[in-house]
Amino acid sequence: MELLKKLDTGDTVRTLQKLLGIKVDGIFGPITEECVKQFQRTHGLTADGIVGPKTWEKLGITDTGKRVDSNVIYDPLTCCITKHPNRSIKYIAIHYTAGANSRPGSAKSMKKGWEKNKKGSADFGVDDRDMVQFNPDIKNYYCWAVGDKKKPASGGA
Repeated sequence: MELLKKLDTGDTVRTLQKLLGIKVDGIFGPITEECVKQFQRTHGLTADGIVGPKTWEKLGITDTGKRVDSNVIYDPLTCCITKHPNRSIKYIAIHYTAGANSRPGSAKSMKKGWEKNKKGSADFGVDDRDMVQFNPDIKNYYCWAVGDKKKPASGGA
């Protein structure tokens, strides 16, 4: 993930702002800088307001090379996935948190439940603000949809 600092603009700044839970405008201004510093202090990092590898890691972003789009938050699962190199993508599973559960930021919390229960997952989770990619690599893994037989030859969910 790229280094970000005050006065930067663009999609990566939008991703940062979503992760911080602040207004998303794509401009790394004084409010974003102060929120970054507060986040850094809270997580034992040097509070310099510059978002580098250590800050991205604490935000849960470790490898974005497999992210499908810069507007998508990349938070890959560690279970409930099956490796299937060069899979034929027949469909993808998207979980939408509907109703009162669709508040901004709730999509990211789906991961905890899936990793705890180990009964299902989705390639993506969506709430009223964010889209989160849980599949570590769409072309080489599939996630388990609820009730899936977990067979790599099925093309995946």
